[in-house]
Amino acid sequence: MKTSIYLPDELAEQVRAHDISISAVAQTALRKAVNAAQFQQRAIIDIEAVAARLRGTVDDEDRQQFEDGHTDGLAWARNLATVTELRNLAQEPDGRFLELRGHTLVELLRTQQSIDTDSATVDNEDPYWKGFRTAATEVWEAVQPLL
Repeated sequence: MKTSIYLPDELAEQVRAHDISISAVAQTALRKAVNAAQFQQRAIIDIEAVAARLRGTVDDEDRQQFEDGHTDGLAWARNLATVTELRNLAQEPDGRFLELRGHTLVELLRTQQSIDTDSATVDNEDPYWKGFRTAATEVWEAVQPLL
């Protein structure tokens, strides 16, 4: 295949002065460019596969953290929580109720590192906290009619 290549006058003069084969240099440069493009394309495909695999581990990790939180939430609600604590958790799932000093949940969550115990806030998107809150709310909803 024949292709035209534009060279500025000054460069064309220098190429002729040094008797450089434009065709050979262009072919070498184009082969390098094609190889680089192919490598980049393979890398992108590989990275997409890695990203897909890693997204799966995030889901697995989140699911495990939710389950861990759910287990701890059930244990806390059944064995440690007071009526006020359970009611507050069910009514204020954002964790504002944790500002109460002496709350049994603060110490438990401090050990789980799902809470900033200095400001007594929780991350509502944290999978552990979601699982914990879900379990505690389930216990509250089940026991409330019996109180």
